Amino acid sequence: MLLGTHSAFAQDIDIYTGINPAGGNVPTVLLVWDNAANNSASAEEICTQYADGSGAPSLGTATAAGMEQCAMVNALHALRSDPNLLGMIKIGLMVFNKNDFKSGNGQCGYLVHAPQLMDKDGIDSLMAKIKAFTDTGSSTIKTNSVAVGATMAEAWAALNGRSASCSGVNYSTLAEVAIQCRDAVLIYIGNAFTNSNPGDGGDADAILKQELSEVFGYASGSNAYSLFSKPIAVPLLNTSGNTNNDFWADEWARFMKRVSVIDSTAADKNVTTYTISVSDLANQAQAQSTINYYAEMAKQGGGKSFLVDVKDTDGLSNALFTVFNDVQAKNSVFASATLPVTANTQGTYLNQVFVAMFRPDDNANPRWYGNLKQYQLGLDSGNNIVLTDSTEDPDTGAVTSKTNPTTGAISPEAVSFWTTNSPGVTDWPSTGFWINSPSGEGLQFDSPDGDLVEKGGAAQMARADNLTATYADSSSDNGRNLLTCDSIGGCGSGLTEFSTGNATLMANASNLFGVGPTSSYGASLSAGEAFKVGAAECKADNKSCTFVVPFADADPGLSAGDVIVNELKTANFQGACALSSGCTVETVSASAFTFTVKGLQTGASYSIPDGTVFYKPDRTVTVNSSATAHGLSVGDSAILKNCTGQADGAYVSGLSALPAGSGRRNVTVTGITTNTFAFKWDNTALTLPSAAVNCEVEPALTASNLINWVRGWDIAGNEDMAGPGAPVTVRPSLHGDVLHSRPAVVNYGGDTGVVVFYGANDGIFRAVNGNQDGDDGDISGVRPGGELWSFIAPEFHGKFKRLFQNSPLIDIAGVMDTNKQPKDYFFDGSTTVLRDTRSTTTASTKGKTYIYMTARRGGRLIYAMDVSDPMQPKFLWRKTEDDIPELGQTWSQPKVAVLSSRTDPVLIMGAGYAPEQDADPVASDDSMGRGVLILDAVTGKVVWGALANCSGVDLASDGVCVSTGAPTDAVAADVTLVDRNSDGYVDRAYAADVGGNIWRVDLDPHGFGLASTPADWKITKLAALGGAGNDARKFLFAPDVVTTSGFDAVMAVSGDREHPLYTTDTTAGMAYNVQNRIYMIKDTQTGALMITGFTALTHDNLMANPDQTLSFDATADSVKGYYIDLPNDGEKGVNAPVTVAGKTYFGTNYPEKPSASSCTADLGIALAYTLDFNTGKLDFTKFVGGGLPPSPVTGLVNIGEETVPFIIGGSGPTTFDPSIPEIELSNNRKRAYWYAK
Repeated sequence: MLLGTHSAFAQDIDIYTGINPAGGNVPTVLLVWDNAANNSASAEEICTQYADGSGAPSLGTATAAGMEQCAMVNALHALRSDPNLLGMIKIGLMVFNKNDFKSGNGQCGYLVHAPQLMDKDGIDSLMAKIKAFTDTGSSTIKTNSVAVGATMAEAWAALNGRSASCSGVNYSTLAEVAIQCRDAVLIYIGNAFTNSNPGDGGDADAILKQELSEVFGYASGSNAYSLFSKPIAVPLLNTSGNTNNDFWADEWARFMKRVSVIDSTAADKNVTTYTISVSDLANQAQAQSTINYYAEMAKQGGGKSFLVDVKDTDGLSNALFTVFNDVQAKNSVFASATLPVTANTQGTYLNQVFVAMFRPDDNANPRWYGNLKQYQLGLDSGNNIVLTDSTEDPDTGAVTSKTNPTTGAISPEAVSFWTTNSPGVTDWPSTGFWINSPSGEGLQFDSPDGDLVEKGGAAQMARADNLTATYADSSSDNGRNLLTCDSIGGCGSGLTEFSTGNATLMANASNLFGVGPTSSYGASLSAGEAFKVGAAECKADNKSCTFVVPFADADPGLSAGDVIVNELKTANFQGACALSSGCTVETVSASAFTFTVKGLQTGASYSIPDGTVFYKPDRTVTVNSSATAHGLSVGDSAILKNCTGQADGAYVSGLSALPAGSGRRNVTVTGITTNTFAFKWDNTALTLPSAAVNCEVEPALTASNLINWVRGWDIAGNEDMAGPGAPVTVRPSLHGDVLHSRPAVVNYGGDTGVVVFYGANDGIFRAVNGNQDGDDGDISGVRPGGELWSFIAPEFHGKFKRLFQNSPLIDIAGVMDTNKQPKDYFFDGSTTVLRDTRSTTTASTKGKTYIYMTARRGGRLIYAMDVSDPMQPKFLWRKTEDDIPELGQTWSQPKVAVLSSRTDPVLIMGAGYAPEQDADPVASDDSMGRGVLILDAVTGKVVWGALANCSGVDLASDGVCVSTGAPTDAVAADVTLVDRNSDGYVDRAYAADVGGNIWRVDLDPHGFGLASTPADWKITKLAALGGAGNDARKFLFAPDVVTTSGFDAVMAVSGDREHPLYTTDTTAGMAYNVQNRIYMIKDTQTGALMITGFTALTHDNLMANPDQTLSFDATADSVKGYYIDLPNDGEKGVNAPVTVAGKTYFGTNYPEKPSASSCTADLGIALAYTLDFNTGKLDFTKFVGGGLPPSPVTGLVNIGEETVPFIIGGSGPTTFDPSIPEIELSNNRKRAYWYAK
């Protein structure tokens, strides 16, 4: 059980684990076992005793059935000693329902053992059931009929607790079968022998069509009905043009995995299908059609396929155990989420609402989908302001809301701007881009995109613009303007291409990416040396690909013309060695070398399952694959697998019945001693191109492959959602997650219009055409939603290898993989815009537009770029810990400010986040981020800093750094700027730190616009509100400040957003146990400079929890402020408070306590609070869907002829819903500083 557990070092993404720690909510696995007569196929003596020592399998020690019986028992026995699986998974067993071993009407499947929790008692129960099977008598488990598809239908009914089923069994009475809150997993163990026939001869297709029409309501001929009833082509078995005969298991697997269960009239959950083919690998080709069928079931079912030799009991039990671990990991991590909202900040806003999105990978893989979408505001028939989509026109009348009040997300039928099913590019699939991964309201189409992150929006425009890109040497050849710097610290104003045509980038590949050229083996190969079969080098033209092995001219022990052809799949030579990972050379001669493999017999021929294709340098093989599909460029390396076809030439021994068949080469045993044998490769002479060998291509991880993958080429072979196939080359995951980054929006006006700048955790910072759809929305030929350019910082180059491989898993709560690593971040912080349109200024920023990019957990760095021409970005400067040693992770957004004492604008920010804060509770002092920084906006140099450590700071010519009186805790939050005298210049700033302190910085100390220097600026601790133990409050978000005639009201909410989960651990200081609060602090020092000797306010100076039922005047001189306890256990502030019309809005979250009856993924309870800071009156509503609500956005928007005030994310019911705040017409309060752009 995971009850009350979480990582001691956490992040806010832990909340998206979606773990419901209730014991009854563990993942469910149903084993479906092929008990047809062909499982009696004879095999040599393989399993003579179960792993627990209880005897031999009852179905025989030399049969496939006995081997499979033994492997299942052994896999279950192994669960006992695995703490990550024991009691953490349910397993059941189903077989074909025939003969006297049956249930119901004897049709379809028989649920022999309902899914049961695999604690020790459960394991013993299922093992005993399997051990008791017999192959004799009237109750033999064996059947003469195969019912793969019909049994899949039965499994669907059983796993969903249906009252009606193909067999007639009522599964609703078996409570333990229902899969409760989780999707289930089916593992089909199928026999694939020469006499196998995986067809049904039953009604699997009719049952499926009945399910589609009667339960899901899909009309015959409708898109959904046609999609799920269409036959699937399987090589060597059937083609999509026939009636599909009896092979409907793969179509059932597709339906079970991909159908939208919200359309079902029953309480259905999806099912993922894995398959394990048990076959005699020595005669595999004769069973290849069946193997292909089982592999297609897994492909369509979203799982994995395994191929196991009938003699390999350990191979089958290991495959089962692999799936058990996979299932437990999949069902322990991540629920979907969407955030945040940003609006076009141009005074009175343009009616454009941009939503940056992300979807965590449900397997905890590091590659997450993301997107940027655009919506708009409108007034409904009741004159309420709502969020609506591209299909409505708010300027001409009432609109409808496109938020979902049930889920808290966007409505499924919503169509965001830019989203279309006809993007106007050649080769766009008429059947939809997602034809192989249908989901949501639109199934295989992008529109409507609804709440699906990957569909529509900027992501679709990027896919469309790079649909069939060839990824040649330069951006001009594929249309994507992807830029970088060639080395860390090596940026020039003219950025360089991130492409294989960048010679400097390619030359530094091993340092930048951690990948290099393919290794080769030369004449130094000798006895006792380990060797690994590596990738072959490929030279490509437009129609075929020719592979040459990169051996040195000196022969490594192979005679001229010798060929090694092996398949890259399994290597189970009884554990001796695998060619893909390395074997040891035992003897070497001029024409042969030997190594040891166990468990073989003299005089027999055997297939070698793992490896690549080796040829002498003068030998080549042609791969019949179009250049646009095989994913290779000239000079790339690749691995060949699954090779089929007839090659010219003869085997020397004459033993081969299948020349070059199935990608294997036969070998002749030349000698044997105690389960070992020596062999040499048979000679063959290939004459090409008279006979071609057809192969799949698996690109090696080289610099060129990695660069092209980053650019968008689908060549890694591990996409979670499959694309449409040739001629499309773009990968579906082209747009990564936009997690914490709040996009910045600039209205350039004129012919340009709106541009959106934002970073994503695919490593790419983007500039996107933010205009709405229309003929006049293009920017220099780039359509609305299209990418103008993108940028990759060289600090991030080394992180792409992990994204390419999509491994190792993310270190997140609930993931038990020992190789897990923290999630990688890139430009994950918010972007700041400086746009200086002042006509009278003498500042060097006049007429310029600059952007400033921060990384949050992505690093200790800030990048600045000149985007005055939005099509031609120029590098401006970068600052890291090398320039400011105290700089932490750049969480704090640099705020643009104009000071009365300086000509050029400055940036004001906190010094950053310290990794010591990741511990829960915090165990050591912060080592970085301790202070407040003011940077020159043009040069990045430090104008002023109040830092715990001032050594090594890169100061401006008049710059000052003070450490006396500076913060000693990290300042990760944004800094709030205030123009108290309304002269257009910032007078002071307020900052909050992770120690619970609030600071005031005075920047106009003499007042009245009198000249000052950085040496005159001063920092003072205004309030000390933290402490030890459960008083260890943190501020991770900026305070809000409202100036009044007699004081500045400073509102701040404490909370550790980075530790969002529930725990039963009562250790003082853990985030769940800390008492968090909303504060209103009165700063009564309204002059230009804080008085000398000011003592910071503490809780003793503040009123505690004002009585909500009584009248209270917080403006009274006797009141110095107040605080209100957040009322729920574990509740914490998770966004920045915003005040509008006398009301302060902020959001919180607290975790729900686990409930065995709950089927809601625990995103916690999210509350929207409204505080009247004058009276202390606090109200709240609940955000639907929970999660971490983004900071509210307020402003004025033009809707038709009206100017309407709004706040998004202020009061719900969803975080997307806007409302109209009640404007309080009072002259004694005004807003803090807003920089005019």
